[in-house]
Amino acid sequence: MKEATMHPFLRQNAVRIAAALIIAATTSGAFAAGQLQAIRRYRDLKVYTTSKPDKQRPERIMARTQFVNEGRTTLRIDAKLDP
Repeated sequence: MKEATMHPFLRQNAVRIAAALIIAATTSGAFAAGQLQAIRRYRDLKVYTTSKPDKQRPERIMARTQFVNEGRTTLRIDAKLDP
């Protein structure tokens, strides 16, 4: 059985991607608008990422990220991967 390997881009940038998603989700406009109260709401935001090998291309992995808002306030999330 061949061991699945992570795509080089993901291997080199996995921490950067995760950090960018978390930072973007938690600071989106709150500092610019001076709304520190808005930051407190983001502690209710949970970010989950799971991954598995791609069945057609085992040298790649497929990652799925899910944002879960456990607070009462509706949150707008704008997350982007920066290649």
